Amino acid sequence: MRAPPATLRSRPRRNALVLAGMLLVAATSAFSTPVAGTIEQWNTGGDLATWTNAPTFGTAQTNLLNPGGWLRLTFPPIDPLAVTNDAMFSASPTNTGDFSAINLRFDYRSVFFLTDNTVRFRASSGNIWDLAFDNAATNQWESHSVLFNYGEGWSSTTGGLGLSDFTTDLQNVTAIGISIYSALGATANQFYDLDNWEYWEDATVIPEPG
Repeated sequence: MRAPPATLRSRPRRNALVLAGMLLVAATSAFSTPVAGTIEQWNTGGDLATWTNAPTFGTAQTNLLNPGGWLRLTFPPIDPLAVTNDAMFSASPTNTGDFSAINLRFDYRSVFFLTDNTVRFRASSGNIWDLAFDNAATNQWESHSVLFNYGEGWSSTTGGLGLSDFTTDLQNVTAIGISIYSALGATANQFYDLDNWEYWEDATVIPEPG
């Protein structure tokens, strides 16, 4: 078990990423709303608590597990010239629905390598949206705060979508999680960890126009 951090730090975001699609499981909870204060800590070893993973391309056999109080996505050794992608996500009722009045924070650790990461959600329209985030160093837990505001840098994996599409999709989220790219040239196991996934409200955040 890991206690939630006392403070949260937003990390800088890359201006551009080459993004790939992610297979997500659709849910029928478009009319629900994530509850502020809801936190998932995966305190029971082995319990994934409705979370799963879905590779999107490549041949790496990734593995999602709970080693004893957090989620861990493992990439095995791969071709040194290859990069693959995977994501850990949830499509449960507590992680889907209307996100227009909610925000997110979580802890993330890249044990050996710093790679490209995004918070990713899919809407009932089929559109997938990404927001990049970075850790400053390897093998340390870092906290991230995420605002579901289009101006934060959200982009669609298909391109050609804008504010109105984002605003509509945000009200009908069918899955959400973290998308991770493997480290280029890595010939050893790669470990990427997630903990303290929590929804929160901030009265200073002004909802975007519909």
